[in-house]
Amino acid sequence: MEALAGCDRLTVSSALLGELDRDEGGLERRLAPPAQAAEAEPRRTEAAFRWALVEDQMAGEKLTEGLRLFHQDDLRLRESVQAKLARLSVPQAVPTP
Repeated sequence: MEALAGCDRLTVSSALLGELDRDEGGLERRLAPPAQAAEAEPRRTEAAFRWALVEDQMAGEKLTEGLRLFHQDDLRLRESVQAKLARLSVPQAVPTP
């Protein structure tokens, strides 16, 4: 994981975030874009992006799997928060006439 230091955006599990948080050692940047990267790569349209996913089966499947897992995690989180709120039994405010 530390080999990805310098990556602008990265999706990781909460367990891995906790592990990284506990690590107090130094972290050297290992990834950096080439200076001309912003100029060299043209912006991709949505249609081109979608076609690239179709052409790269593994990328398309992993993106779909990731989205499905994020959705399942979101549902579990919502259920957990609702259960904790229900256990608190916070009285509702009485509306004023």
